[in-house]
Order: sequence, then C-alpha cells, then structure tokens
Amino acid sequence: MYHGKPCWFELSTAKGGLDAAEAFYGKVLGWTTADSGMEGFTYHLASHGGDMIAGLMEMPDDCAGVPPFWMIYFDVDDADATAAKIKTLGGSVFREPADIPGTGRFAVVTDPQAATFGVLQPAPMDRSPRSNPGPGTRARKATATGSS
Repeated sequence: MYHGKPCWFELSTAKGGLDAAEAFYGKVLGWTTADSGMEGFTYHLASHGGDMIAGLMEMPDDCAGVPPFWMIYFDVDDADATAAKIKTLGGSVFREPADIPGTGRFAVVTDPQAATFGVLQPAPMDRSPRSNPGPGTRARKATATGSS
C-alpha cells in the first residue's frame, strides 16, 4: 500500500552532539524530543504537533569518521526482497536487513551511484492512510495502536 513512499527520517549526530541537535531543531522547526526507551541504545524521537517526525541518535561506532548526516527511509513491503533486488540492480547493502523490535525490519543500502538510503518494512499495524498521508504516517499509526 505504501511501498516506495518516504516513511522515516533519521539524524546521526557526532558523538556528544545529540543535545545540541535537539536544541537546534527544536528552535528552528518547533520539534520536541523524547527518549524512545530502546534498551542499550540512545535513540530519541522528534515530534511536532503530536506527530512523530524523525529519529535522532549519535553516530554508531561502526560509522566512526562519517560526518553527521540525515537518512531517509522508504517504506517497502519486504525488506529482505528489496535488499536482494537492490544488489541485483547494481546497488549495495551496507547493513543487511535486521529487526527493530516493535517497529519492523530495516536495511541500509546504496543505489548504483553510492547514494545511501534506508528501507523499512514496518511491523503490522493500522495501515489506514490519513486523508493526506505524508512521511511519518506509519510511525504515528504505530503510536496510536501501541505497536512501537
């Protein structure tokens, strides 16, 4: 139903930069942030007007030396099949498909020109679209149904 639509945005900040990033986007865009409660991992969720907008985290250790960046995730029906298809079409897979408890299955991939993006197969939830569904629709629905 949503295959191919942008569904999530995620900021990876420099080590020690999470508080400053939250303050910046809060002042510029009016976001509020809260810890997601993920055990053993600091991941914050940004909201605006009650809608989840994005995730924010410090750069993972396996990405040391990578400058801070924004990642876009596209909704897919099957993360494993999409990652396999990306490989056959000349792209590559940086992070193989893996589960995010209560959220779904994701992978970090590149297109043939090495542009990085993510794919997300959301966990089952209310798939009824809003009258004007936009990015974050699934995240908002997950919260409303208690799935995330």
